Amino acid sequence: MKIIAHRGASFAAPENTLAAFRLALDEGADGIELDVRLTADKRIIALHDVTTARTSDMLMRADMSFYDQIRACDAGSWKSSKFKGEHVPVLEEVFQMMPASKDVFIEVKCGREIIPYLSELLQEYPGHVESAVIFSFSYDVSVEAKKAIPGCRVLWIGEFSYNIELHPEMYNRTAKMVLDAELDGFSTRAELLHVSSMRKRLKDLHLNVWTVDSEDDAVLFRDMGVDSLTTNRPDRIIEALF
Repeated sequence: MKIIAHRGASFAAPENTLAAFRLALDEGADGIELDVRLTADKRIIALHDVTTARTSDMLMRADMSFYDQIRACDAGSWKSSKFKGEHVPVLEEVFQMMPASKDVFIEVKCGREIIPYLSELLQEYPGHVESAVIFSFSYDVSVEAKKAIPGCRVLWIGEFSYNIELHPEMYNRTAKMVLDAELDGFSTRAELLHVSSMRKRLKDLHLNVWTVDSEDDAVLFRDMGVDSLTTNRPDRIIEALF
């Protein structure tokens, strides 16, 4: 089971920053997860929210701002003064710092408009195609990404009762959607019943679980056959498992 640092090692460092990604590598994570959005000038940035307000000292809406404006934000001081000056990175900066042997889980937070730019960027960094994982809560985004970016693993993120309706057949229906679209797997919240049910139905596909900060839960998911989990505390989880 691979240990993927959720927005980097985000318990100790500001999420979705190069500092958090470097710390994840230092702590021995098998890869990182980051959220991406498209700016007004079509740059792919690491940002979870629609705006920079929660994680920086400025209020910028990603899709209505140019990257130079967003880069001027201090994206580190909200976490600690020692991270003052951290900026919102673009995806190419992440590829440049990440070894190709490490997985980069790219969660698309906007719509399908980002896919051509993701495809183009991965062509510029061919060493990261096999180690990149693209996923989204939007089934349509995941399906289109799978068609548009050959060689790259694509998952669908599903949360039962959120973007998947609760229903007696919900596990079978969800598995069928993943299989029909020829996706590479599925990602879901760390709830034992949901995870075990999807593991049984997607035996040969990648199953990712988020967000696991409990050592005991990590052991349970490993023994269940989960392929990867995302955690804010890769150091703690790695120590517990290995």
